[in-house]
Amino acid sequence: MPGTTNGRQLNRSAMKDAIQQGTLTGGGRMNQAQFDQFFQEVVDVPQLLPRVRTVQMDAAEHKIDKIGVGERLLQSTTEGEEGELVGVNHGEVEMEAEEVEIPFTISRQYAEDNIEGENVADIIMDLFGRQFAVDNEDMGSIGGDPEDELTGDDAAFADINDGWLAIADNEGATTVDHENATVDKSMFQRLRTALPNKYRRGDRELVFVTSQTVKDGYQEYLSDRSTAAGDAMLMTGDEPTPWGDEIVCPVGWPDSRAMYVQPENLIWALWRDVNLDVTTEGARKVLQRLHAIGNFTARTDYAIEDIDGVVTAENIAVDNGGA
Repeated sequence: MPGTTNGRQLNRSAMKDAIQQGTLTGGGRMNQAQFDQFFQEVVDVPQLLPRVRTVQMDAAEHKIDKIGVGERLLQSTTEGEEGELVGVNHGEVEMEAEEVEIPFTISRQYAEDNIEGENVADIIMDLFGRQFAVDNEDMGSIGGDPEDELTGDDAAFADINDGWLAIADNEGATTVDHENATVDKSMFQRLRTALPNKYRRGDRELVFVTSQTVKDGYQEYLSDRSTAAGDAMLMTGDEPTPWGDEIVCPVGWPDSRAMYVQPENLIWALWRDVNLDVTTEGARKVLQRLHAIGNFTARTDYAIEDIDGVVTAENIAVDNGGA
């Protein structure tokens, strides 16, 4: 399930520090200082979100400069001739934020039984602060339902916005077919080979993004081999790093898919206009059994800067015990 104990604590601390209790009790919009602190704490909690390029948007629609992932700037020189001026801006990425919300109720019994009494700020932190960061990373994984197999609440959640995997599919990123084979080193090698050389130079940080189930399957594959790496998997629980690159496992990433990418090529944006509305009055407090009703609203978006710098894998088999 999304959110470890440590993640919940960090989120709660971030929100408590970001919004003064007086603002929280009546609701309101975060000011700039509050937003900056909240934004930083949020992106530090999940698995992948801290690694991607994060952007604070000034409006619901926003253009950000590309940073030139994989671009070369070095030129030869000729005596007596000026070199061509090269700017660091290689175009723009258009962002269009979608509104998201976390509606919540606080029961009177919960408020009274909570160790902190009727401290509304702390209670609200527990209820929604722990969800915001991991939910946004989840959207980056399954947003747009790239496997077209989600149903019910999962489908409704994925329909809010396209995540990085859906964007890669929709924009024509290179995809390698693992042909329903089991997880082994060939999957990672095929991803590496399919990525153009300019994106995997030695100075570039690259990661494999996939599910924990796929990672577990690869560890099982390594542990079955009579090698030093296999022994390390069994004896010390060493993390597998195919060709020296880390495997990152966001909660919710589809088991049948993987991605090979420079993390800064993935973009997550949050509009600065973040609001929290709370009421402890009104007819909606059914039978007076609720302490408060509230809604946390924000606008977020996802993008990929350079689609040529992304390779995905599909049809990965994981239903065989990880063999």
